[in-house]
Amino acid sequence: MAKLLLERKGQFDYNPEHEELEAGELEGIKETGKIAKRFFGLAEDFQSKLSQYKYWTRAWTFQEWARAYDVEVAFDGPQNPFPVLQKVKSTIVYAGIMIADYKLRKGQYVLMDLGWSRGFAKPHLDGIKRLFPFEDVFASPDEISAFELRFQTAFPNEGTNAILGLRDVPRNIRTSDEQFRARLSLMLDSFAGMNAREATYEADLVCCWASMCSISYDYSKEDSLAVAIVKIVRALRQRDITIFNFTASSHQEQDIDLAFFAYAAAHRQSNAINQAIFPGSPIFSGHADTLKHFQTVLKGYDTQPGTLPHAASGSIAVQAVFGAAILTVVPLSNRLAVIATLKRVFSGGEADNMMFTDQLSLILRELNLIRESYLEHFTLVIAAIPKGLEPEAGQYFYAWGICPKSVIQDVGALYIGREELNGTLVVAKDRTLPIVAYLVISDQRSGTFLIPVSQTGQVEILVQTPTRSDVGNREVTRDRKLSAQLQLVNPGAIIADCGGPEMLWNSTRALRAFINSGSEITNDAVITPSEQYIEVELLRELVQRKFETLPADRRFDRGWPGLGSTALKIDIGHPDLIPEELDAVNFNRIIARKRQRRSSL
Repeated sequence: MAKLLLERKGQFDYNPEHEELEAGELEGIKETGKIAKRFFGLAEDFQSKLSQYKYWTRAWTFQEWARAYDVEVAFDGPQNPFPVLQKVKSTIVYAGIMIADYKLRKGQYVLMDLGWSRGFAKPHLDGIKRLFPFEDVFASPDEISAFELRFQTAFPNEGTNAILGLRDVPRNIRTSDEQFRARLSLMLDSFAGMNAREATYEADLVCCWASMCSISYDYSKEDSLAVAIVKIVRALRQRDITIFNFTASSHQEQDIDLAFFAYAAAHRQSNAINQAIFPGSPIFSGHADTLKHFQTVLKGYDTQPGTLPHAASGSIAVQAVFGAAILTVVPLSNRLAVIATLKRVFSGGEADNMMFTDQLSLILRELNLIRESYLEHFTLVIAAIPKGLEPEAGQYFYAWGICPKSVIQDVGALYIGREELNGTLVVAKDRTLPIVAYLVISDQRSGTFLIPVSQTGQVEILVQTPTRSDVGNREVTRDRKLSAQLQLVNPGAIIADCGGPEMLWNSTRALRAFINSGSEITNDAVITPSEQYIEVELLRELVQRKFETLPADRRFDRGWPGLGSTALKIDIGHPDLIPEELDAVNFNRIIARKRQRRSSL
């Protein structure tokens, strides 16, 4: 089916008006559209049923398909009635790219009915990407220009490589470090973003992708999964790869988040109408889906990892944030109170039900699925963090975390601090096992963010709303940012100076009284709009690109009549399977028709 679509590449290159079609052409284009729609339908069906196939659940099967440049499939038997399927992987990938690119460029003017709008093109291709990771074609999040992504989202007819996450053509040669990081990101996303994998030895659930990325670590097939995660995370950090932690537990090795695989793949935004995937894996970006994070934190406390390899560096040091404090603690068993509290600290306003549904409704549904006896062991903690070096009422931003009830009973011993491993904000206590919970901020439109703090106390978080080419409401999609300057101090020194472990809790009595008096807590007041005039910049860039002179090998006559040509930076069709002669015939036919139409205008 994929090869058949690629052979009909000419129908995706040009979208003529009905009156320009030759006899029978419209029916042929609509038939191709049915095949394209079924192509993505079969891919989604295959992905949903992978867990039913023993072969596809094997961890080493993933390595065979993911690492190979291409794959041939043949029937293994004495009498083989089926032909060998060649270039299976690349054929499927290039077919998916061609369809997604076509829909993005042509939008509502397509003659093929694919059953979805422009906003669903990227999520559909992401499914193909995870099934058939192809590192030569797909770009890592670090390789995609943020401005180019915004520009193409506004004007997809000008290019789609950034929207679809593809490398520019011609492709630059990656350095060894760039190659390593790109491969690690792609393979982990594919491995952890699909169905649960299986292996005879738990350690192979790490080794199967680590060996593809040439990561050297102390592998042993006898290791438990937890021990293997500890080894690989420490090995990655030794290579200067930042691995963020999202969950804390009571095990001794607090430099390791045993929920590693829950954050190793890019998260699908649970409240996005088009089910889009956030760019980048949370372990690398510190950005997660809110519902997924909420679920994972609760499950993490159920883990009993046993004995883990001890870190040579010892426990993680934590610096206190002066003026920050725990404002309120809500038992998770009080479901409605939890939702009401989160509503006050979430930013992003109300759900628009056009791009996003209500995130809090999803969390409430999740809470209702968990037995009350389990929820009684946990509490929601809300922390107030000052925006400046001299805390004043109203100059705070608000973060949340989930803590065991047993820890919160001694709330006077807790403080808000910056852990030294990755520099993120945490709820902390004594020095033996200081990290109680990781603090996050959440946004209705943009998901959940860890709060990285520089060594000098600076906080800069860009809250980007995922954009779609079929929705152009700038008030919904405008970027926002959180900026703060924190004062970091030694927690022991503060407690000694203030005469007791209750200092950080008691120092905010006035602030808590102010808040409890009925004043509205909201992060919308401190997460402020940025790039207010981005629309002007995009229009200026569009005009420049339309009139600038492009090199001959970058021209393709797809532009508006009289406004020059559009740069095409991706492969359309399969570079090996589609004969150049056929491509040339289709191209010349398209150009002849466009010239004929222009001459008649």
